[in-house]
Amino acid sequence: MRLKRKAGCARAANLGARTKGGKNPRLGFKQSWDKSSYVLNVFMTLSPFCQSLPNLIVINRNNKSTFSLNFFTRSLPCLKELYLLFYNENKKIIPVNIYHLLSPIALAHLIMGDGQRQNYGLVLCTDSYTLQDVVRLVNVLIIRYNLICTLREVNPGQYRIYILQKASPPPSLPPLSPAKLSLFIYIKSGK
Repeated sequence: MRLKRKAGCARAANLGARTKGGKNPRLGFKQSWDKSSYVLNVFMTLSPFCQSLPNLIVINRNNKSTFSLNFFTRSLPCLKELYLLFYNENKKIIPVNIYHLLSPIALAHLIMGDGQRQNYGLVLCTDSYTLQDVVRLVNVLIIRYNLICTLREVNPGQYRIYILQKASPPPSLPPLSPAKLSLFIYIKSGK
């Protein structure tokens, strides 16, 4: 299973990839070159589960070359529980218990991996999820993190979450937490 880039939104992680004939899933991670420090940070965390270093990928599209880094973990039985939690019949899902799973660090990774800065705030590229799943995630962002979110259909059956810049920092997060830093980087500084 390939990691894809759709309409400017990177697909950060893919838990469904499996080796040929394998029973266990593996995690694939890919980001553009400008996020290479983030890729290396995630790789350092997951390196005990990886067999090789990140790869530089060059994609030529419309006479323009783009660069990205990717890596894969080994196919491991311990990833099966995560796969079953976030996939149903090989389709990505937002689990029913996402409220309890979306910690401040998980939110920071969601923003870094699938976030895209816009003039008015931040877009979370949730194109591959159903409307019901995206609404579930929006509810968690509003209730748990006190963010001002809207939902838009960018293409038929593809929905994205918009987090408005005027959203106050989530009071439930400790000062300088990874989620606050990610929100600050994307929303306040424009980088």
